Amino acid sequence: MQRNIDDVTRQSAPAAPRESVPMPVEHEHIHLSPQSVWPITAAAGIALSGAGFVTTFFITFGGVLILIYAIVMWIQELRHEPQ
Repeated sequence: MQRNIDDVTRQSAPAAPRESVPMPVEHEHIHLSPQSVWPITAAAGIALSGAGFVTTFFITFGGVLILIYAIVMWIQELRHEPQ
């Protein structure tokens, strides 16, 4: 006797009662930040300063400067974002 996959699914998974199924709620607006280059720039600054720890102080200093600049610009971009 060959069984259909729908028959097996119906037998093994009991249906949920109607009361336990949540009703759809009105859609809320989810605010997402616009795409930005500053998170990637901050990550590059972190990577550069990490590489500087094993090489020279100047590379570390440059990475920290890039990181600080990226964070400041990222915050400025988010502050002046249109609502």
